[in-house]
Amino acid sequence: MLNYNQYLWTVAWADFNFELSNLLVTKKSKIKKFCVGLQFFGTHPAFIEKFYTHPGVRFIEQTKGTYHPKLYLFRNSKTDWELLIGSANYTSSAFANNTEASILISSADKSSSDFYENIIDFIDNQWSNGKILTEEYVKEYKKRKLKVRTYIPKLPSKGIRQPVFEKTWKDYLAELKQEAYKGRIRFLDWVKNEFIKQGQFHKMNLQTRKSIAGFGKGEKEEHGVDIGCFGTTNARGYFKNAVIDKPEIITNALSKIPKKGEVTKTDYQNFIREFKKVSLQNELACATRMLCLWRPDYFINFNGKNENAMCKELQVNKSKVNYETYWDMIVQPFITSDWSKQDKSMQKLELEIYNYRVALLDCIYYKWA
Repeated sequence: MLNYNQYLWTVAWADFNFELSNLLVTKKSKIKKFCVGLQFFGTHPAFIEKFYTHPGVRFIEQTKGTYHPKLYLFRNSKTDWELLIGSANYTSSAFANNTEASILISSADKSSSDFYENIIDFIDNQWSNGKILTEEYVKEYKKRKLKVRTYIPKLPSKGIRQPVFEKTWKDYLAELKQEAYKGRIRFLDWVKNEFIKQGQFHKMNLQTRKSIAGFGKGEKEEHGVDIGCFGTTNARGYFKNAVIDKPEIITNALSKIPKKGEVTKTDYQNFIREFKKVSLQNELACATRMLCLWRPDYFINFNGKNENAMCKELQVNKSKVNYETYWDMIVQPFITSDWSKQDKSMQKLELEIYNYRVALLDCIYYKWA
């Protein structure tokens, strides 16, 4: 840092109040382009507050996949530079505690000129995607950061149950098959077929809408399914009124979640924005029931029956789970698990379970008959 006049860096997360960050403050005039990711609230608010007004710093809000580069280019000129590229973010843990690996490349290396141009193109591309933050944004980020507990998984100990999100697909499947999953699959199949037939929620007849939404009577005998799967909503007055009199609200909310392919946090946030039109009250149980029926490969219902076991395993405070935090605290650990990313070369039943894999976690967290 001391031998070069310009810094061109891009990292997933940045920390503050450690030796290198304090040095950077004294050398901030050397920052040419510094791109920092914001996903999962991994960047410390103190870093943002210190640097968000700097003309050489931009922030990345990537909505698909994870923004994850760690690249540090130190430059005096096109023929005098060094590049550190590897696993280390700009954090105190990376530079003090973690086991990290990096490669040093310099202008003195053979064929380095072509490599340099590629690196500059990459950094320029990140810079063009970066955003300049406002004071209001920084305040909101800081407020939300305080609400979101960063999950740090513990190593499993003898006699302690291994969390679902740390299991292999084979282990997940074995545990699931010990539970009452078949009734839930029948119900998910029925819901899927109703959406195929009608296309949109508001076009379904009233009794079908009630059954999908989780209230009403007599559906077990009529359709061979039990609407009690994934939680009932009999006590949710505002939601029931919307299902009966304003089902277009539900349709509009569900339309924000792609029926196939990747679902992003932005998609979820758009869904919540529309779903809030049901009521100003927190209707997370109703919202997540509809989400898990619409995209059971991404969402799990969150209600009074399964929240204790789920939050205990995820090590989150259930009182902190709400519209704003549900994606980060509940969805993210499951959709990034190894078992959630298997190929689909499976037998019929296994493939069916895979297509419903996140919603079926309810079998494990709530022992419903």
